[in-house]
Amino acid sequence: MNAGGCTLDTLEGGKLRILQPERGYRFSVDALLLADFVRPTDGERILEIGAGCGVVSLLLAFHNPTLRIVSVEIQPQLAGLAARNAVMNGLETRMEVLCRDIRELSLRDIGTPADRVLTNPPFHKVGSGRINPRSQQALARHELTATIQDIVHAASRLLRKGGRFDLIYCPDRLTELMIAMTSADIEPKTMQFVHGNPGNPARMVLVSGVRGGRAGGLIVRPPMFVAEEKKEGAIGKAEIPFSGIDRKV
Repeated sequence: MNAGGCTLDTLEGGKLRILQPERGYRFSVDALLLADFVRPTDGERILEIGAGCGVVSLLLAFHNPTLRIVSVEIQPQLAGLAARNAVMNGLETRMEVLCRDIRELSLRDIGTPADRVLTNPPFHKVGSGRINPRSQQALARHELTATIQDIVHAASRLLRKGGRFDLIYCPDRLTELMIAMTSADIEPKTMQFVHGNPGNPARMVLVSGVRGGRAGGLIVRPPMFVAEEKKEGAIGKAEIPFSGIDRKV
């Protein structure tokens, strides 16, 4: 379905409806992997940095009505879609959307320190690879507005002590991520690599850290395999988390 330059897609067997740009930035399997990786406890206050159309926040709010989520997105069109998606799914009382630059975000903006910050940040540095000519995709894939250091330090600033920082990232920048986390007083505690097929290098890595956590104790979970199809179209719906997805992304 097309809705004014957007498509209306569904997750969870049609129970969760998602408006996203038809030609702009669209969520993909990394967002679903992050949503599946996060394991919030009841009543958590969650901050999502770079929420896009809100799919990760929407999935978490859909599955746990006790969560209170603030979703921050710098791009006005995507922030507007995230807010519309929250209302369309009856989640607006649990999910607040802010159109802000996370480098300028303060505790006053979110009300209270978060129990958990999560993000699916741009994977690529400026100067690394071709920048997409479409601005939404370019901002989502390259560090045009915030670096990984900016994002990690914002997370540390907005987290309570003992709070969790969860993200999905690219393995070739894992060392850079670890340095950024420890320099921001976030100790890495859990890691899981995501592979396309057995025998292939990891495509993504899921990481969770604790603000003010003790050094050491990192647990590396068994790898996850997300089967790749040979034809263009990325991931088959049977192999992704939240497998109630009703179309490929």
